[in-house]
Amino acid sequence: MEDFTVAQFLAQALAAYDRLDVSTPPYVCGSSFGAYLALLLSTQRPVAGLGLRVPANYPDEILNGPPVATYIASGSPKAWRSTPRGPAGSRALAALAAFSGPVQLLAAGRDETIPCQTTENFISAARPGALQYHSLAEATHTLYAIPAMRREAYRLVREWLLAQTSHRVARA
Repeated sequence: MEDFTVAQFLAQALAAYDRLDVSTPPYVCGSSFGAYLALLLSTQRPVAGLGLRVPANYPDEILNGPPVATYIASGSPKAWRSTPRGPAGSRALAALAAFSGPVQLLAAGRDETIPCQTTENFISAARPGALQYHSLAEATHTLYAIPAMRREAYRLVREWLLAQTSHRVARA
């Protein structure tokens, strides 16, 4: 994160996607910055569903701006993320608003990185009926640092993906 911009990370995510050999669109999951990239990727490639773990959001201006770590170190993200934003408030929010597949969002009740407002912005941007939302009250931003929270997060993700897979098979 010290050396690359958002655009460079997105280019790498798109290149990885393009190397997949799948006959149907995949489910894409990411945590924090990875969730942000998953949202941006969903606007450029077919995606069946999105798993967003403690998703981060960034202003559009940093897409080709400084390396991600430089922006984070500036202290700007916390204030920007604490502001209410509608679906047009960033590319990530717009991507979520436009996404037609199922979405699972896991939030951390004790997240020291992502303010509650950012999570609320994502919830508000999601298409009605498409979002499955869970907040793990005792979890920190890493979600997996506390063994009980790690088990619960894995359980929620597994159940969501299994439910999506059974829907896919039923539709086929």
